[in-house]
Amino acid sequence: MMFPLLAIAIFGLISTSVSQPTYNSHACLGSSNITASNQFQSNLSSLLDSLSSRSSTNSFYQDSSNGIYSLYLCRGDVPQTTCQTCVANASQQIIQNCQFNQSAIIWYDECILRYSTDDFFGVVQTYPRVLMWNVQNTTSPDEPNVGALALIYNLVDSVPYTGTMFGANESAGNNGSQPRYGLVQCSRDLNSSACSSCLAQLTDASNQCCRGKVGWRILAPSCNLRYEEYKFYQQPSTPVGPTPSVPDSGNEGTDEDSKDDPADRPTMSNVALMLGSNSVTLPKPLAPPHHAGRFMIMSDQSSTKELGTGSQSSEQSSTTVPR
Repeated sequence: MMFPLLAIAIFGLISTSVSQPTYNSHACLGSSNITASNQFQSNLSSLLDSLSSRSSTNSFYQDSSNGIYSLYLCRGDVPQTTCQTCVANASQQIIQNCQFNQSAIIWYDECILRYSTDDFFGVVQTYPRVLMWNVQNTTSPDEPNVGALALIYNLVDSVPYTGTMFGANESAGNNGSQPRYGLVQCSRDLNSSACSSCLAQLTDASNQCCRGKVGWRILAPSCNLRYEEYKFYQQPSTPVGPTPSVPDSGNEGTDEDSKDDPADRPTMSNVALMLGSNSVTLPKPLAPPHHAGRFMIMSDQSSTKELGTGSQSSEQSSTTVPR
């Protein structure tokens, strides 16, 4: 009797070692009129099954089949087992919620998965967008959190030119105050200039939504930002999986017209100057050259969730969806 009990105990340890991914939000997009067919659902399920099977060895993968394009991207610091679990969950949930839509995207803390009947590979897309912030303010809620700004700008300035387009870092607080932690990531179907453009737009959005907040995140299809006063990421792991070259298809984020000018991006010298002056403001990031469209904002109050280790804080979020 000892062997079965031992086997059960070992199995239980293995089963609980891979935690379930943390769901954030999803968006079902596009008309459902032409896709409400068994054939579309079958093609979509087959593509997502194939995509999900890659997550055991790849932290990023993109594929297309029967006129449907899809990719997943795991956060650059998570173990491969966590990546695999997240992609499997995302594939199931996006089918359940959006199987009749032409396009959809789902965000977890650990991964993102999306599909569309339009070829979006290499295209900068910052909508739909999810904004989440800690309801607690800094000691000066009407003033920008310059420490967070400096940390995020430093990452935004360097991450687009790394192989994984992922970066996480921390900075010490002033006079022994609370340390700061930041993370930025771009989808690896983008080139460096497209990644820079995407992150610049989200950084600008953070100044509008999250001024003076002690923690916030912005999730978009092509990139994401996060800032907290607790360490929410792990030591970045060595990335695995192919990083396909971005085709020269003339799409936004791939052709010469969509490349941003480095002179238009805020630099650390701008940040340093701002920190020492009350009169200097950072330049506003430019919109991508081909950006167009009207959007409406839908907001909701999310439930209380655990942040960090043993602490609870309520977060508020709003999702921007195309109209």
